[in-house]
Amino acid sequence: MTDTELQQSCAILFADIAGSTSLYDRLGDAAAQQMIGVTLGKISVVVAAHNGAIVKSIGDELMCCFENPADALRTSCVIHDTLDRQTDPGGARLAVRIGIHYGPAIRKDNDLFGDAVNVAARVTALAKAQQTLTTAQTVEALAPADRTVTRSLNQTPVKGKAELLALHEVIWRQENLTVLHLSRTQSMGGASNRLVLSYGDRTLAIGGGGAAFTLGREAGCQLQVQSTLASRQHGRIEHRMGKFVFIDHSANGTYISLPDIDNLFLHREELPLFGSGIISCGEKIQDTNLHLIHFACE
Repeated sequence: MTDTELQQSCAILFADIAGSTSLYDRLGDAAAQQMIGVTLGKISVVVAAHNGAIVKSIGDELMCCFENPADALRTSCVIHDTLDRQTDPGGARLAVRIGIHYGPAIRKDNDLFGDAVNVAARVTALAKAQQTLTTAQTVEALAPADRTVTRSLNQTPVKGKAELLALHEVIWRQENLTVLHLSRTQSMGGASNRLVLSYGDRTLAIGGGGAAFTLGREAGCQLQVQSTLASRQHGRIEHRMGKFVFIDHSANGTYISLPDIDNLFLHREELPLFGSGIISCGEKIQDTNLHLIHFACE
């Protein structure tokens, strides 16, 4: 191993957009490529919000890494849940298949190599749309409370492996997670229980566990936005699983800036908030915009 190479144990997550070929057929190359790019951007935000890092983009697939395998599993749940709430222009839901494997990998020149990467890629290929598969080795690396989100499947042969690979499925649908009593907020690093909003001369604090917080042009909203581009009930903020989530249901959409990500556009979609950033109702975030909402997760 050279000086530029470093071996470390990490959880490798591949998120592969399912049905991308049919998406190109339905929408055409330009529209499909744009839709895939927007979706991968939203997945990147979820990864960053859960202590992960994007290693690289491979066509319609993202390769990510996490120091903590529990963060990788939680990320996969949020990704599926986020995409399940949005549709492409043709009315179909975009979905991903996700594979996760925890093990030693070699980091070199901002890339990862080794057996853990290969196993994660092969596990991803076995997953169906809206499904996350992982390995017994990954589950063994989890704390007991985090293992309850997985269920054992079968053993399957994998190319390049002499032994059968024991697979586990990660349960992500909210109703199933409730039944399994997943203690996400207790075991998740970077959880936020307070969100501070600043708009004009107003500063508001939202606590975790309360009712949804509404914002928009209508006087009945908890934060009234005095912009003609804001919808009467532009959006709301909910606290879920230790994170604040912005949900847009406006006519003109919402622009959000997060750490290292500027002007991410949402329209009838949702996005977890983390760190500090800016929300803009109906227009891009720029210095001339007088109706910017600054936020900070604490």
